[in-house]
Amino acid sequence: MLQTDFLDYLIESPGTWYLFCWNFMIWAMLQIHFLDCVLESDFSNLVCALLLDVLTARKSRLFEPATYNRIKRKPSKSCCKWIGIVCNVFGSVTEINLTSSNLKGNLSNLENLGISDNSLTGNLPENICLGGKLKRISAYNNHFTEMLSLTSVDVSYNQLEGSLPHLKAFIEAPIEALENNRGFCCREKIHENGGVANEEAFESETSILTKIRHRNIIKLYGFCLHSRHSFLVYEFMERGSLAKILTDDGKAVELVWAMRVNVVKGLANAVSYMHHECCPCVVHRDISSKNVLLDGDYEAHLSDFGSARTVDPDSSNWTSFAGTFGYAAPELAFTMEVNEKCDVYSFGVVTLEVIMGSHPGDLISSLPPPSSSSSSATIHHEILFGNVLDQRLSPPRSQIAKQLVSIAHTAFACLQANPQSRPTMKQVSDKLAASSPSLSVPLDLITLQQLFDPPTWTS
Repeated sequence: MLQTDFLDYLIESPGTWYLFCWNFMIWAMLQIHFLDCVLESDFSNLVCALLLDVLTARKSRLFEPATYNRIKRKPSKSCCKWIGIVCNVFGSVTEINLTSSNLKGNLSNLENLGISDNSLTGNLPENICLGGKLKRISAYNNHFTEMLSLTSVDVSYNQLEGSLPHLKAFIEAPIEALENNRGFCCREKIHENGGVANEEAFESETSILTKIRHRNIIKLYGFCLHSRHSFLVYEFMERGSLAKILTDDGKAVELVWAMRVNVVKGLANAVSYMHHECCPCVVHRDISSKNVLLDGDYEAHLSDFGSARTVDPDSSNWTSFAGTFGYAAPELAFTMEVNEKCDVYSFGVVTLEVIMGSHPGDLISSLPPPSSSSSSATIHHEILFGNVLDQRLSPPRSQIAKQLVSIAHTAFACLQANPQSRPTMKQVSDKLAASSPSLSVPLDLITLQQLFDPPTWTS
């Protein structure tokens, strides 16, 4: 009875309860000599929590607004007074903000960082990840997946690997914010509410990419097929699409002539592999600059096989139109037959786009038909090849100049109006791999008309 009466008395007298709790806490700390700030705060919270649990179990009205306001306190001597530390009224740390804290020192030996079950804000010191020894970051239960207000991220140069969070800040992050990591993979959502077209694209992509392997074809790490959401998990390409690079002046300048030559060669090798080394033959049907992705070394990787089809030589191989306008072969306007020559034409368009720096639509539309008129030939006699090259780069010299002439010559052959006049991708790949012949005239004197003559194929 005495104990119950005493507790009732404390509850009815909040001020007395507060003094009792505080004095008891101070007495306990002095007895155990808890002089450290963090331990003091934790211990005080523990003592008060235990007493409060006992009392609130009997009288919940202790925390009615009027009563609570009278016993509310601020911690006195604790780490809550440190810069960047925010505590609640009971002295518990609720926020650590290290933004602009002028932190100094070396964290290169840090191997494990645990920040779970917090509501942290601000930036971690950059040398946490640059030290080279950080192996694990435990950050669960911080609601990172719900940070819808996050507008930008920069996780470059951290040797990170794994799947990127499906957040807007990561999805729209520039390549520079993600570069120089060990191996990211990206996730693409194919469809949300089903649909025959999306399901066919998903089936085509998974069926083909799980069977073919080439260094210039995007790697499929896995996929998830579900009635509502279907996902493909690809190898992450740091530089993004070729189309995005060519439309950005700053990034286009970084894609120098030697890199562009390698992009064309890599793409030719990928398509040649699909046409001549896969059985049955695989036709992509949507080769375009947006479907050519570049890794950190600017090596080309053909992607997006949702429209791809395998070609059966014993069947008609007719299907609905697929492709991107401006890259699709002209015969697809009146025939729906799938064959390798459609890819050859698209390759020619992308190749000219790489060396010109923009889509060659105007140039292609002015190409002379099979029975060219004298006026059309005169126009192209007057256009210098050097003037249609990407003017954002310095004029190519020496070996690169010879390679560009050979590439342009091959590209125009791929754009022949008659599909049967186009070379095979095996011929294209072999020609680009061979040594380019010396130029008979300087580069700045070569006209487009000189590049229209069909090349001599070796295979």
